[in-house]
Amino acid sequence: MRKLLIYVFIFISFLFFHSCSNENENAEIATNTFECKVDGVQKKFITSSSLTLGLIDQVIVNAYPNTEINSSENFMFNIILDESLPQSSRIGLKYFDGTKWYFSSENFISEITYRNTTTKTIKGTFSGTVEESFTSNTKQITQGSFNIKY
Repeated sequence: MRKLLIYVFIFISFLFFHSCSNENENAEIATNTFECKVDGVQKKFITSSSLTLGLIDQVIVNAYPNTEINSSENFMFNIILDESLPQSSRIGLKYFDGTKWYFSSENFISEITYRNTTTKTIKGTFSGTVEESFTSNTKQITQGSFNIKY
């Protein structure tokens, strides 16, 4: 009888720990967040994304402040899903400050930190300089992170 109670206790413990680990994994995947600092000012955005399949499979993401889809300020970035490419060449970023477009420069650093093809979730970080095309104007992007469902 004592052995049976031990086995029941071990089985219940296994079920408890297994269900706890699933809860933590699901809680970790909050999606459609995009935030960073632009010249030291914290920005949080909502996102919309789409998956494009073709010669280059990529996720195209538009990020807008708050709920203003037609806001004067926004980010656009594409995430190339080909894992054979180096991390540094898999994310391209464009930033519109309301009057000018800025593009990720050579010192722009990005990294995909998590990807789940089943839930179609991708997370990453980014920072660096963005440059206006025809002038020497730049903006510093720091502490950038995203968590996108595509």
